[in-house]
Amino acid sequence: MSDLKLRELERRFKETGAVEDEAAWLLERVRVGLIDQALLEVAAYCNHPGATAACGPGAPSPPDLESAAQQQRQRDDAKAEELKVIYGPGRPEVWGDAKGLVDRDEFRAWMETLGAWGTEARVRAAWGLVVEACEGLRGNPDLEGPLHSVAEWILDPCESNAIKAFAAARSAEKLAADAYEDHVHVDDDGSGMIFPVDQVPMMVSCLAEAPSKPGYADDVAAEVAADVLWSNCAAWAIVQQSLIPWALGRSDPVRDRLGTRIRDAAGE
Repeated sequence: MSDLKLRELERRFKETGAVEDEAAWLLERVRVGLIDQALLEVAAYCNHPGATAACGPGAPSPPDLESAAQQQRQRDDAKAEELKVIYGPGRPEVWGDAKGLVDRDEFRAWMETLGAWGTEARVRAAWGLVVEACEGLRGNPDLEGPLHSVAEWILDPCESNAIKAFAAARSAEKLAADAYEDHVHVDDDGSGMIFPVDQVPMMVSCLAEAPSKPGYADDVAAEVAADVLWSNCAAWAIVQQSLIPWALGRSDPVRDRLGTRIRDAAGE
C-alpha cells in the first residue's frame, strides 16, 4: 500500500508541479524512510519550496538572499565612493574593483548555521564551491588529489578517509607556498597596495582539512564567495546546487562531479 501511495503522490506532483503536492510526496518519502527528516530540513534551509512546505511552521529559515544582495550593493557603492576619495575619480581601474566586495562574516554565518545538520553538509557545500574555484586549474595533480580525497570522505565519511584527506592537504599547501607571490602597485607618492596572486591552492588545502576541522569548511566557503565569485548570492546558489539533490535523494552532485573530473583527467 505504501508503494502505491508513494507512486500516486509522485505522479500527482509531476502532473501539477504544485508545491503542496511536492510537499506531500516528500513527507511520504520521509515516512517510508527514503529521505531522512534532517536532510529534508537541509533542503528547506537551502530554500527549496517543497521541502520548506513539508517542514511546516518549524521550517529552517534560509538566508534572506534578496535583502543580502541589496545590502551588498549598498556596501559596494559605499566602498567604491570611499576608494574614489582615496584614489580620485580618474582611477576607475582601482575603485571599480570594489564592486562585488562581499561580507565574509555573513557568508560564514550561513555556513555555520548549516553545520547544525552535521559536518558532511558543510563539507559538501564547501567542496562544491572550491571545485568551482578550481575550474581554471583542472588537471593539476596537487589540487586534484586533495579534491578527490575530500570527495572520498564525503561519500564514505569514516575516520580513515578523514586522515587521508588531511594528509592530501600537504600537496596543495606546498603548491600554495611555491606559487605564492605578491604583486605590489606603487603610486607616485610611494604608497602601495599588495595583492596575493593565487589563493586557490590554499583554499584546496583548507578544504582537505575540513573533515577533521569542520570550521575550515566555513572559512574556505566564505573565501571563495568573496575572492573568487565576488558574490554571496552566487556562492549560495552553488551551495543549493550542491546540497538539494543530495538531501532529497535525487542524485549525488559530489559523486557525479568527481566522476566527470576523473574521466576528464583520463582523457575519456
